[in-house]
Amino acid sequence: MEFLFLLFKTLALFSAIGVVTTRNPIHSVLFLISTFLNVSALLVLFRMEFMALTYIVVYVGAIAVLFLFVIMMLDIRVAEITSLAYNYLLISALILTIIGTQFTNLFLEPFSTTFPSTKPRVIDLVDPLSNIIIIGQFIYLYAVVPFIMLGFILLIVMLGAIMITMGHDEENRRQNTFEQSDRLLGNAVRRAL
Repeated sequence: MEFLFLLFKTLALFSAIGVVTTRNPIHSVLFLISTFLNVSALLVLFRMEFMALTYIVVYVGAIAVLFLFVIMMLDIRVAEITSLAYNYLLISALILTIIGTQFTNLFLEPFSTTFPSTKPRVIDLVDPLSNIIIIGQFIYLYAVVPFIMLGFILLIVMLGAIMITMGHDEENRRQNTFEQSDRLLGNAVRRAL
């Protein structure tokens, strides 16, 4: 069990490094898919099967494949990406330092004896039940408002994507429901004789 944990953890770490260091965008997306698969394997080891399947279905099955199709359709030039990458090296190092210190504080907080954490853990707020029931209790008891806001945000994003793809060209054929409901039966059906 410990060997599998170390294996998937190492593979996920190297895949994540490959996402940001690879110059070819298609290879970067393939490394991203590998990262998601390794993280889902880690979640299976932690007995969080529902979250692992959600990672595979949502992230690998939808988002990463969408990234891959968009990159392949846009035909991004690799030379343009590498010339712009060195311009943001300093700000990337600063952001990496900030995130690294946050993760260090997050991982060292449970071992701190000087300042005990007074925040309740999420696992203490729910009953000792299965993963799906725990996730449902947390979402519908403690995170109702963010869950509903997320639904509205996703609805707005979906409508925006539909409006962008429809465009305002005259070539797009639009459905006129008022014209369809007002027409007479004699005009709608013609005899084939």
